[in-house]
Amino acid sequence: QQTPLAGTQFFIATGVNLSLTHQWADRLTFTANFGYETDDFSGATVSRSEVLKNVTVGLTYRTVKWLGATFQYAFEDRSSAVDTFAYRANTFTVALEAMF
Repeated sequence: QQTPLAGTQFFIATGVNLSLTHQWADRLTFTANFGYETDDFSGATVSRSEVLKNVTVGLTYRTVKWLGATFQYAFEDRSSAVDTFAYRANTFTVALEAMF
């Protein structure tokens, strides 16, 4: 993949994701995703590699077939050889969905 960082031409991402979807009832669905990825940057003036780990869990409730709501939590942890790019994030999402 290309990268917009100066001095870096591209990076190679290698990883795995495991997704799970379980429908508890006609209206309630549980989803989960577990991911692990390593990014190796080439052409950088400083050797840089990163490890990204993420976990996402959520529930979707359908009031009727075409209308529902999703509640989701995501945790993301990026470690990097360059401290500026390392971070941890907790994200909560609430979405209302209508299909036409």
